[in-house]
Amino acid sequence: MHSVKLTGSQTRQAVGVKSRVRLFEGDESKQTQKLKSLVTVERKGGDVALGWSLSHAMHVADVKYADKIKTTVDFKVPLSGGGGGLGGASVVASVKLDVA
Repeated sequence: MHSVKLTGSQTRQAVGVKSRVRLFEGDESKQTQKLKSLVTVERKGGDVALGWSLSHAMHVADVKYADKIKTTVDFKVPLSGGGGGLGGASVVASVKLDVA
C-alpha cells in the first residue's frame, strides 16, 4: 500500500511517500509482522532536509509477557542551510516492547 502525505504550516512544509508491507501467518488469518517506510523532503525556514523512517513491528506470542516488539530507525540528512551535507546528518534508533 502506498500513500502520499503533505503537511504545511507557516514555518514548515513537507511532502512524503509512505509504503507499508504486512506479513501474515500461514493461512493469512493472523498478521504477524508489519514494515512501514516513509521518505520525506522537509523545508523548515531556509533549511531543506531529506528524511527516511523505517519501522518494523512483530507480534511475539512465544515470548513470556511480551505482546509486540517494535523497532524504528529514523535518518535525516540536511540538503541546505545549517549543518549542510552529511556532517549534519542524524540517526535515531529505538526499540519498544509492549507487555501484555
